Amino acid sequence: MGSGWLSVQLRRQPFGWELSQWNCFLLALKSILIRRGIPDALAWTFCPDGIFSVKSFRKCLEEKGGLVISASCPMLWLGFVPPKIEIFFWQLLKGRILVREVLKNFGYPLLASTECPLLERETESMNHLFLQCTWSWKLWPEAMGWWGISSYSNNDLHGWIEGWPGLYVSKASQRTWFVLYFAVCWTIWENQNAVVFDGKEASFSMAIDSVKFRLALWFKNCGAGSNEDLTILLLDVKRWCVDKIRSKSKVLRPWSHPNDHDIVFNVDESSRGNPGLAGIGGVLRDVNEKVLCLFSSCVGLVDSNLAEVLAIHRACELISSNMYFIERNITILSDSKFAVSWINGDGFDHLNFVSVLYDIKQFLSSKITISIEFTDRSSNSLAYVLAKAGSGLQQERLEWGL
Repeated sequence: MGSGWLSVQLRRQPFGWELSQWNCFLLALKSILIRRGIPDALAWTFCPDGIFSVKSFRKCLEEKGGLVISASCPMLWLGFVPPKIEIFFWQLLKGRILVREVLKNFGYPLLASTECPLLERETESMNHLFLQCTWSWKLWPEAMGWWGISSYSNNDLHGWIEGWPGLYVSKASQRTWFVLYFAVCWTIWENQNAVVFDGKEASFSMAIDSVKFRLALWFKNCGAGSNEDLTILLLDVKRWCVDKIRSKSKVLRPWSHPNDHDIVFNVDESSRGNPGLAGIGGVLRDVNEKVLCLFSSCVGLVDSNLAEVLAIHRACELISSNMYFIERNITILSDSKFAVSWINGDGFDHLNFVSVLYDIKQFLSSKITISIEFTDRSSNSLAYVLAKAGSGLQQERLEWGL
């Protein structure tokens, strides 16, 4: 290494998508300089103390590699499920699960058919296997029904993953809600493997029992139900939902444009405490549901009420900065009743962020017709995802689609 000679023999040739990583690895090896007389030692150069930590590695990936893990999936790497399941889910996000469509693209020679093994009707892609397959799709509403959620529809796997955290917003049950997603995905994959490799038939009733068992076991192991008996958890699914008072039936659907508005700007906040590190986000859409603008940013250590007001303020700034919105009717939708009532009313002089509220009122009196209204959290999921991602950003993410 260094100025020396390095010979490497592989058991197989790298796949096309592995070549760049392999070449980078070789360059890293060749850059090492071995000095005689100095003992070998390990040091992690991305930490001042030279000691490796997962946190520093993740930060290195985000800053140097342009990888934003938290934005793609806030549920991942939280330790709620076994590492094996988290790695599987990470591979699913990266499109590395070896479904038949992927094997075909790799040129796998022994592949007899690309049809889904569960029902053998369509090509087994990742979207199809985990969402669109009739057998797999039956699992989702069954499991979501335990939380009182009746319906949700999204045919894109990444869209489904990004929207999942915003479907059930109770902080008390959020951990278990995340675990449910892993349990359903792993059960689908387990049944697919049983059909392909063991020649078994996929049983829907047994799959439901598997989801229940995994959810109960992981729920208990991750600390949310550490004092609960596993048998009781299996018999009483409502114990998984910690806030039983809020377990009323609700129907959540994908966002649809309100008929009585021209342009709609959904905004939201996400804070890690009260006060705590907070992010804000928003998405602007027209009557044809075309995305005109979206933003995601960190607003520092603030409480949730101020963060929501700052999200509305940022939406007003973006609207006022673009001539496209002159003489247009624009509605900003927030799921904070406090923020909406403060902006639309008076008597907020006692608040420590009164200047921000006065700024918003100035925007409302400009040439652009802007109104602030309350919306239910169920129709604000994308704005919430953007806000959640924003709390981990160093610079604002702003995109225009005009």
